[in-house]
Amino acid sequence: MKRRSARPEVWHEPSGGRRLLRSLLTSGLVATVLLPVVIAVLAGLAGLLRALDDGGGALACAWTALVAGAVWGVAVVVTVMASAAAILAEDDSAGSEAQRRRRRRRRPARLIDGA
Repeated sequence: MKRRSARPEVWHEPSGGRRLLRSLLTSGLVATVLLPVVIAVLAGLAGLLRALDDGGGALACAWTALVAGAVWGVAVVVTVMASAAAILAEDDSAGSEAQRRRRRRRRPARLIDGA
């Protein structure tokens, strides 16, 4: 019977890990860019509703803007962490590739000295 490791299977295949990082980065960037617009619209709508004496609607929009702000903060943190993980994963693969190329280019000392 095959033993399963404690790690998720996503980390066993590099394409799955890269796919996960790419989707995290994409969704994080979209949320980081679009959520401030949503927050500004909700805050403006809350002010407009407050000026029109709709206290309940203004309060609902203000709380929704507050929740969107918290989600935006989480999206920024997730984007930074996914970006760092992508950079570290890229450095690891680039480093091992560079080491393989260096190993292939080494020549015996007698060929270099001309002996």
